[in-house]
Amino acid sequence: MKSLTILATPINAVGHVNAVSGALKSLLSRGHRVIFVVEEAFEGKLSLLGYEEEIYRIKKDNDTKNPGESIGKLFFDNKMIGDFSVWEKVENMALIFHGDNYHEEVKTMDIAVKKQLKRFPSNGNRDKYDEFNRLRRKFFYSSKSNDLIERLGYQRYPDDNILTDSNILTVYGYPNEINYPYIKNKNWFNLEVFNKRPPKLEDSLNHFIPDEFFNSTLNGKWTGKWIYLSMGSMGSFDLDLMSRLIESLKNTPHKYIVSKGPRHNEYSLPENMYGDRYLPQTSIIPFVDLVISHGGNNTVTEVFAVGKPLIILPLFGDQFDNAQRLHETGYGIRLEPYKFTAEQLITAIDKLLYDQTLLDKLKRASERIQNENRHDMLADKIEELILVQK
Repeated sequence: MKSLTILATPINAVGHVNAVSGALKSLLSRGHRVIFVVEEAFEGKLSLLGYEEEIYRIKKDNDTKNPGESIGKLFFDNKMIGDFSVWEKVENMALIFHGDNYHEEVKTMDIAVKKQLKRFPSNGNRDKYDEFNRLRRKFFYSSKSNDLIERLGYQRYPDDNILTDSNILTVYGYPNEINYPYIKNKNWFNLEVFNKRPPKLEDSLNHFIPDEFFNSTLNGKWTGKWIYLSMGSMGSFDLDLMSRLIESLKNTPHKYIVSKGPRHNEYSLPENMYGDRYLPQTSIIPFVDLVISHGGNNTVTEVFAVGKPLIILPLFGDQFDNAQRLHETGYGIRLEPYKFTAEQLITAIDKLLYDQTLLDKLKRASERIQNENRHDMLADKIEELILVQK
């Protein structure tokens, strides 16, 4: 097949850019040209992976040049991160994302993954269904967006629903072991993990942390277990949460690698922890024994793909669903980020570190994912799609 030129326009957020860049890497190996349109905070990062970049610039309210930090501050300031109920967070999220709150010059686009936000559980208490659905409409229905679409010369969406069903190829990532078996569509393709990175033979954990910390035995108390802790660039904005986690874990006999996030200079780590502003997560997690995380889709699938157990403390969005799904399938443990006790967290750590039955299940799942080349399958589908269009 002759070389194709493919344009990628991910949402301007770290997780979305990482997911799309991971999904399309097989196209590069086939000689295709892939161009990413990204905001200037990502400049130079995608070219390192072999992609071309087209950079745009937007006016910002702060001076940060690091991807994710602006939206992290936005979410923190608007009470989507912090000790608030799930209901309060969804209400605050609606204020940010409701189309009628945006300047009318902002154009909308057809989004591939439909209705990706929250639902009530099908077997739960239904008393709040009507009230919740009224709130949920604020994410998916917008007369103002529809008016703009019509002025631009396009057909209006029915009933002001801006996220209608679509026949386009929709790619998502969720390991089959925890996927929802009854929710399927012929146009959906499950990549399972966007960034499937097996450890390179020459890599070791020592490559990513200082020798002194790597060789430390914690005065003879170290169990030999490594734990990776990351609440993401958004979750780590909450210093109270980070302080509670660190305080709860500082006297345990394990060693922790901490992704400290944008406020890294505002707190310190105890003897059994090493951290930095940002860390190469996909390179580190194959070598640790356990991951503690906020539960974003990328982290959950990347950790699952290398066969590691996971403790999730969900903060917003899909993290609640991911945490609940891992918990109810037995592949991880969900804890409440603002209500957990040190005892609960330590008990969860010990349970997952030494549950050999679970570790064996995770190993088998990892081997299956690593042996299946679903990225090549996706590249096949994209090539076929373009051929059909021509």
